[in-house]
Amino acid sequence: MDNYIKSGFWRRFIALVYDVFIVISILLGGFAILYIILLLILGEQAVNVYYVLWHWGWALVIKIYLLGLWFGYYALSWIKGGQTLGMKPWRLYVVDIEGKPLNIKNSAIRFFSGFLGLGLVMIPFNEKKLALHDLLSKTVTVTKER
Repeated sequence: MDNYIKSGFWRRFIALVYDVFIVISILLGGFAILYIILLLILGEQAVNVYYVLWHWGWALVIKIYLLGLWFGYYALSWIKGGQTLGMKPWRLYVVDIEGKPLNIKNSAIRFFSGFLGLGLVMIPFNEKKLALHDLLSKTVTVTKER
């Protein structure tokens, strides 16, 4: 991993803030597409919020769909380029402990263990600058030097 240094808390936190706005945009767009599909399937009942959002079956479908979009953004970004859009301006990359790109298994463990960014709290107290999701998924977030 030549020309890389381990990333600290603030860089990673700001990148997470950038990604929050991107994820919100993806989820809003995805929900709009889902709503159009529900309109085609359910007709007028799709307008009834209580029927769609509180009916256990539709609520589960919506939650799984939106979680899939959220996971898809992170997993594809980490697998294909090693970084999300929020990480790019900060030159952050995620690699496994051997310096190789992530696979779907690493990505899934990292996403679900780092849910909502709570694992970042560990970084200032860890001499290796690893968050909880880094430890569990055997990954490291690095900054590429200029």
